[in-house]
Amino acid sequence: MRNVIGLALTSLLLLALVGATGLLWMCRAQIVRTIDAAHPLASPQANAIPWGVNVELDQYDDEGLARALDQIAAAGFHWVRQPFPWAEIEPRSGEFDWQTADRIVAACAVRDLSLIAVLDTAPAWARPTGTSNAHTPPREVADFGDFARAFAARYGDRVDYYQIWDEPNLSDHWGDAYVDPVAYARLLREGALQIRSADSSAVILTAGLAPTVENGPLNLNEADYLRGLLAARADDFFDVVAIKPYGFSQPADASPAGEALNFGRAAWVRQALVDAGRADLPVWAVEFGWNALPADWSGQPSIWGRVSEEEQAAYTVAAVERAQRDWPWMGAMCVSTFQPDA
Repeated sequence: MRNVIGLALTSLLLLALVGATGLLWMCRAQIVRTIDAAHPLASPQANAIPWGVNVELDQYDDEGLARALDQIAAAGFHWVRQPFPWAEIEPRSGEFDWQTADRIVAACAVRDLSLIAVLDTAPAWARPTGTSNAHTPPREVADFGDFARAFAARYGDRVDYYQIWDEPNLSDHWGDAYVDPVAYARLLREGALQIRSADSSAVILTAGLAPTVENGPLNLNEADYLRGLLAARADDFFDVVAIKPYGFSQPADASPAGEALNFGRAAWVRQALVDAGRADLPVWAVEFGWNALPADWSGQPSIWGRVSEEEQAAYTVAAVERAQRDWPWMGAMCVSTFQPDA
């Protein structure tokens, strides 16, 4: 049965999107996870503590890293979602630079913050000749698998959650080519097998699927992309479906619909799992939130929509309340993004 978890956050950190004001919010909330007896999920990943935040911790020196993580821990967050770019860690085949990753993993571990490690990008030596986009899949999936295994072997005692690639349903995160769920399924399979061989407790997340209403070939909506993964029988190689249900300009209670970009879209994407007979698989909102710009903003309109600062705070809390109340399949929820100095 789905657990009842009372989660009181005396200081919930709510932050604006990258590219917005970067305003640091403090808001008080009490969120209670309720039982959905009709649709329980056995997976512990559906019963995960929800609060998480997206970070770019590699930008900090040791003092800044400690300060940032202390703020995150004090705000009551459990998860920190951090990219670990293959292109930077293994710039030459077989030569690893773990210095930055070592610092981040150690600093999170000492504060009992759970990392969601995003493994993506490909170094130039592993990409097709002549490509400059680091978000191009490698020529050989085995090369990515070797990196993923090395990462898990080094950090598996402190990291258990691994996301394989990010936003492959968008062309600019798939080498500026047509998106290809079957090709991504091969990358996912290799990464999952290698990580699990090094870390028996590993939990594998799909790439975070970006919100889009497009139907291909360059960009493909999340539900159709997920259907492509399931058709390729990739569900043996992930434990959690990762999505990014940003709210754009609509409130947290917006209805789910394929033609609308809103937070309710999460339920529409999840229907692809139900249709495929995989309603047992949990979904995590690895990025979500609302974009607040200053009242006197005179720049270009944001592609992420725009809400007031008060709406940003209220919608974020309401989104977690909605998920806890109505979506027993939703696990972690990571707000975007920690940039207190932006």
